[in-house]
Order: sequence, then structure tokens, then C-alpha cells
Amino acid sequence: YTSKDWTGVYGEKDRLASFIETNTDIAGQTSTRGQDKLVYDALGRMVSYNETNTDAFGIESSQVWTATGFDEEDRVIGYQTRETTPAGEQLRRRNNITHTASGRIASYDEEVEVAGANGTPLITKTRWSGAVYGSSGDLLSYNESTTNPAGETSSHQWGGKYDSLGRLVS
Repeated sequence: YTSKDWTGVYGEKDRLASFIETNTDIAGQTSTRGQDKLVYDALGRMVSYNETNTDAFGIESSQVWTATGFDEEDRVIGYQTRETTPAGEQLRRRNNITHTASGRIASYDEEVEVAGANGTPLITKTRWSGAVYGSSGDLLSYNESTTNPAGETSSHQWGGKYDSLGRLVS
């Protein structure tokens, strides 16, 4: 059992300007997620926000999300996030996002950059593609290829099955 409390603030043109969400689990531990500085472009598309999170153990993290492109249907086709945690900072760039006819993500390219021991950027690249969705919208399969900072590549294909309630079972 988890209870959830959500409070939002609306600003100009009745667009969401910020929110805070508090989740409390059965043991009474709380976690929070908040977004502020939500920025919209002239077409009403969200182009950036700041997010802060605190987990049930009090560990804080934050990120800044920025859209880098939209398609002709105003869907995000590129973005970057800069996340700061107690372990350090990481920059994630997701680009070339494509969508299925029903609007679900079909593929994307991603780079995740962290600082190495000597400050040199370590970049992991991922190509996620071939997404197949079922009639109820569940993700049924996809392909993923990842190249680590040493240049080594690994690939795998994922396939999932769902029960009659739509829960992933394998």
C-alpha cells in the first residue's frame, strides 16, 4: 500500500509551473519528487524543467531536463538531462527518437557521459530499436546495442509476456 499526495501550481496560460509529489509506503517512509521552472515554448511545448527527488532514505538527487527537438506532431525527438546524485554527475543525451504510428517510442540513440577518475569523459552509447507493441500497448520486444567507454559492444534482444491483467510475467 502506498499513499500519494500531489500538489501543483499553475502559471501563465494555465500551464503547470511546478509540482511536488509525496509517496508514503506501508512502513511510513516517504519519498518526494518535485519539478519546477517548467518552461514552455511559443507553441505550448514543454522545453525544460528542473526536478528534485528524495528517496525514503533521505538521499537527494536532481536533474535538469531540456528538449532538443520536436517532430511535426510536436513529440519530443531529442532531449538531454544532467543528473546530480551523491555519486556524481551524469549527462544523458537521447536523440533520433522515432515513434510508431500509435505514438509509442520505436527507437532512439543515447549517450551517457560521466567523469572518469582523471576527469576524462567516459561515454556509453546505446542504440535502442525495433520496438514492437501489442494491441493493448504493452511493449513486446526490442533490440539494444551498447558500446562502453572502452569501445566494447554488446547486443541483446528483449521479449516480454504479460498476464491477463497486463502485468509483465517474463
